[in-house]
Amino acid sequence: MQMLDIILILISLPALVLACALWAAVGYGSARRLGYRPVGAAMVMIAGGASGVVATIVRHPPNSTGLQFLVDFFWLTWLSAVVVTAIILLVLPRRQLRTFGNRRPGFPFARIGQLLVVAGLLLSTVVIAWSVRGSMDSGQAVAGLALAAGFLLPTGRYLQRLGRRADAEATSDQYGVERLEHPVLYLRAFRQEGQFFTIRAASEYGTLPRSWHAAVSKPDQNVGRTFEEYFADALKGSIGPFVALGSPEDYMAPEGAARLYAKDTDWMEHVNVLARNAAAIVVEVGASANLRWEFEYIRQEGLHQKLFVITRPSTEGKWLSWAFWKLVWRIQGSPNVSFREVAASLAPLGYDLAGVDGGPGSVIAFDTDGKALLLTTRAVWPEEFVSPMRDWINERRLTGRCVPASCSRCGRRVYAFPEDTQKARECRDCRYGRPIVRVWKRIASRAYVLIWIVGIVVICGIAVIWPPASGSFFERHIGGVLMVPIVAWSAILMLVLGRMEDPPPLGEPDAVAIGSADDGTTRVAAEPEPKRARALTGGRK
Repeated sequence: MQMLDIILILISLPALVLACALWAAVGYGSARRLGYRPVGAAMVMIAGGASGVVATIVRHPPNSTGLQFLVDFFWLTWLSAVVVTAIILLVLPRRQLRTFGNRRPGFPFARIGQLLVVAGLLLSTVVIAWSVRGSMDSGQAVAGLALAAGFLLPTGRYLQRLGRRADAEATSDQYGVERLEHPVLYLRAFRQEGQFFTIRAASEYGTLPRSWHAAVSKPDQNVGRTFEEYFADALKGSIGPFVALGSPEDYMAPEGAARLYAKDTDWMEHVNVLARNAAAIVVEVGASANLRWEFEYIRQEGLHQKLFVITRPSTEGKWLSWAFWKLVWRIQGSPNVSFREVAASLAPLGYDLAGVDGGPGSVIAFDTDGKALLLTTRAVWPEEFVSPMRDWINERRLTGRCVPASCSRCGRRVYAFPEDTQKARECRDCRYGRPIVRVWKRIASRAYVLIWIVGIVVICGIAVIWPPASGSFFERHIGGVLMVPIVAWSAILMLVLGRMEDPPPLGEPDAVAIGSADDGTTRVAAEPEPKRARALTGGRK
C-alpha cells in the first residue's frame, strides 16, 4: 500500500464518520419536521440505511483493499442511503401530530401484553417439560427460560401496565389537574422531557424504575430515568400532586406528572391557573421559546418565589453513557443545555443567578428580588432534592447542603449542611484522588485482566512463532516450560488484584465531615442508612 493511500484512508475514516452523523442528524430532523413521531423518523432512517446496504449487495463490488475498499463498501453505500432517504422524505406527506385533549392510543397495549405473558408461561412450561423428558440439553433450556423470564414476561407485564394507564387517562377529566390543591407544577422544554435526568445501575434505584428497560435489565446494567420519573413519588409524598402541561405531540402521556393537554390558543391561560395554584414550580435546566415565556411570566406576576431550578446529579462513573445519549439527543435536535447558558438567558428577565453554584445535584430558589438562593447541591437521591424544597416552602428554612465551606486539606470550596459548618471537611478529590484517578480505580480490574489475557496470548504466540528445536529439552517439555511463565503471570495478576483499593462510591456527596476515631485515626462520617432508604422510596416509609 502506497503512502498516499494510507494518508487518504486516515483522512477518509473520520470524514466517513462525520458524513454518517450528518446524514442521521439531517434525515431524522427532516422527518420530525414533516410531523412524524420519533419512531416514524427512526424508521425512515432505517429504511434509508437498509437501502444503501441492499444497493451495495446488488452492485456486488469486487474484493479490493485500501482506499478502494472504503469507496466500494462504505462511501458508495453511504451515498445510496443519502439518495434513498432524500427520496423518501420528498415523497412522504406532511402530517399533523398536534392533538389536544385526552390521549387515546390506538395500539392494544393490554392485549399484546396478555399475549406475551401467555407466550412466556407456555414457553417456560414447554422448556421444563422437554428438559425433564431429556429432549432438550441444558444450554437450550437455559436460553428458553431466559427468553421467557427475561423478556416475554417482563415485557408483557409492562405493556399491560401501559394499557391500564392508557385506559385510565382516556376516561379521566384532564382539567381536574387545575382543581387540585397546592400541586407541584413541572415546566420544561417539550423536546427535552424524554431526556434522562440520571443514569445509574438498575440495582441502585431500589423500587424507582418502572420502564421497560428497567424491567428487562440486569442489576448491574445502566438505566436512565427522566426528571418526572425520578421525582414523581418524592414530590407527591412530600409537597403535593405533580402536574404539567402535556406536549400536543404525545402519543400517550409519559409516566410521572398528571397532564393537561391544552390547545395552542389557550395554553398560556392554563399556565396562569396552574402556576397560581401551585405550592411549587419545578424546572429542569433547559431552553425553548415557550419555556422562556413561562420564566418571564412567572417573574412578571411575582410567582418566582415558588420557582425551583434543578440540575442533574453528578455524571461521574457514567461518562460514557452520558456521552452516547448526549450525541443521540443532539442528532434528534435537542442538544444539552448548560446551567451557565440558562443563567445568561434568564438575566434579562429579572433573574439574578450570578454567584450561585449550579453544579451537579443543585436546587436553586429565588427571593423576592429574583436573586438566586442555593438550597442544596451535590444531591443524588430524590429525597435529597425534595427535602430542602419542602423545608423552604413550609418554613423558609435552609436545611440542605448549601453553606459554603472549605476542604480541610486543599482549601477547595465545598458545601455543608447548616448543622455541620463547624466540622472539618474533605472534598472528594482529597479522599479518592482526581477524577482521572477515580476513573482508573473503577476500570483497573478489567484493564488488568485484559493485560493478563494479552500476556497469555503473547507467551503462547512466542512458542508458535519460534518453535524450539526438534528433539531439544524445550520441545520435549513444551507444556511444562509454558506453564512456568503462565503461572507466574497469573500470580502477578492475583497479587495486583488483591492489593487494589475498592472503587470510590458514586452515591456519596462531594464533601463529607471528618473527625477523629478513638484510636486517633481520621474518620469519615457516613450518612445514616435510614435516610438513603427513604430516598430510594421517594420519602415514603
